[in-house]
Amino acid sequence: MTLWRRTLVSTSWSFSANLISSGLLLLRAILLARWLPVELFGVYGFAVAAVTVTMPIVNFGMDSAFLHRAPETSDEKRAAAVYLTLRLIMGAVWVLLMVTLAFGFAQGERRLALIVLTLAQFVTLLTYPARSVLKRRVIHRRLSLLTGVDAVLSTAVALALARYGMGLWALLSIEIVGAIVGVLMLYLWRPAWKPFLAWSVAEMRYFFHFGARTLGADVLATAIDRVDDLWTGFYLGDTALGFYNRAFAFARYPRLLLADPITNVIAGSYAELKENRLELSQFFFRVNAFLLRGSFLMAGILALISPELIRLVLGEKWLPMVSLFRLMLVYTMLDPIRKTVGAIFIAVGKPEQLSQIRALQFVLLGVLLYALGLTLGVTGVALAVNVVLLIGLLAALRYVRAFVDFSHRQLFLFPFLGISSGIGAGLLLDAFLAQWGVVDFGRIVLKTAVFVLIYGTMLLLFEGRQFAQIWALAQQTLRKR
Repeated sequence: MTLWRRTLVSTSWSFSANLISSGLLLLRAILLARWLPVELFGVYGFAVAAVTVTMPIVNFGMDSAFLHRAPETSDEKRAAAVYLTLRLIMGAVWVLLMVTLAFGFAQGERRLALIVLTLAQFVTLLTYPARSVLKRRVIHRRLSLLTGVDAVLSTAVALALARYGMGLWALLSIEIVGAIVGVLMLYLWRPAWKPFLAWSVAEMRYFFHFGARTLGADVLATAIDRVDDLWTGFYLGDTALGFYNRAFAFARYPRLLLADPITNVIAGSYAELKENRLELSQFFFRVNAFLLRGSFLMAGILALISPELIRLVLGEKWLPMVSLFRLMLVYTMLDPIRKTVGAIFIAVGKPEQLSQIRALQFVLLGVLLYALGLTLGVTGVALAVNVVLLIGLLAALRYVRAFVDFSHRQLFLFPFLGISSGIGAGLLLDAFLAQWGVVDFGRIVLKTAVFVLIYGTMLLLFEGRQFAQIWALAQQTLRKR
């Protein structure tokens, strides 16, 4: 099976699983938001951020090292066993440190959340070698099935606990169930790779050498993603962080549905094409062109209908989240492109270039959080995050041209014109609908229709032929699977 076919087949499995799981996760998020107090999401979000921001140190770039094709990883099974051994040792040390910090610096519900999430994440860490084996082979059927099962079971448990008044445990159970399902489906039920431990100085040296090159980029990337949550929790409190956390959570559902099935698959595909610049460039452009156009479509619709949608679905208590939600849509609209561009640097063995970009982003984020966050509150935090993302993306797109050839104009111009025209027309329509007294549901339908019509017309007018070619190739490939 060709790489293009394997990538499309893997993406189709990932998309199918995400389509099912996204519906369940969205239902879960809506019900939990209606049933639980805002500040509880702040407690949970702070703990998640604290655990996540320390993960790159224990990960040490080993997943990237395993995916990168090198002589030390040519024996896939043994390399995975060495990977698991390192995970076990470094993970145990990390758990000890995190639990010690939780008892020393956190209290009450924050301490409980930190300890439980640390233990659950440690179990999940031990499944990473098996996940990496499947990603390396660009075979994602098992991972897609795992995603679906995890969504079903974690949703059932979380909602049951929430209805019985166990608010924080309802949120923590999501991570606990995910860890258990990962072990069951990757190591106990027909495993694609049977886990065992191995000790090899040469292979460990490779993992640490490659990891040292990616560690800086990984630490900075995670810090950039999560320091805003920690800063908001420290300076603005649990309620502000609750609104901020949920705004991002709901804004990321379009990405979960559309972009994650592709970004989860693409690293292995890039690695196979790294020696062929022409094919890598064509593959890079097709993937990112599709991601941009789909992400702009979904983000534009949600930005227009967010006031009515939040009032109808989540309730009046979440209306202060509208501006945050719109700002987070900008982030989730562009973040998948950042990930796919970053995957190029990993695939070609140049991860240190990411560190330079992310160091600039981290410094800028620190400055903007204080400059905007302390003056504008949580809205300023969201603005700071978007500015940092945009600057980092522009820098990455500049540097990645050393490895792939593409046109910025072809990639960005037409979707940008489409979303600008669609949102402008939607806001104009919204002003008339407000005067006419149209109810929320009617406004959602009308604004969505206008945006889709204008956005779709713009793309078909300028890019209809290219879309037809890509769609025909995808259909042909999937029929042959």
